[in-house]
Amino acid sequence: MKSPEGVTLVPLRKVAEGLGYEVKWITSEFAAELNKGAEWTNVIVGKNAYFYGKLAPITLEAAPVIQNESLYVPLTFVSDILHADVRNGDSGDIHIEKLK
Repeated sequence: MKSPEGVTLVPLRKVAEGLGYEVKWITSEFAAELNKGAEWTNVIVGKNAYFYGKLAPITLEAAPVIQNESLYVPLTFVSDILHADVRNGDSGDIHIEKLK
């Protein structure tokens, strides 16, 4: 999916769980928390501030948004925050794999 600004967005839960993260939705904060062993991050709808561990927030191309009852984040969240390898396939599909 593309944002109105043309940023590629991906469904957070589907991607994160595919990479082995546990995803917890926090309704009161309109946020999602991701855990995988010692790795932790969270995202807040509408806030362009992404955390990895307890480090200072990083801004990316777009804030998380909810579309069709799913939370979407910029594709760069996957590479820059979750540290996964992201590649575009020949047919336009996206391949995501956790770096070792």
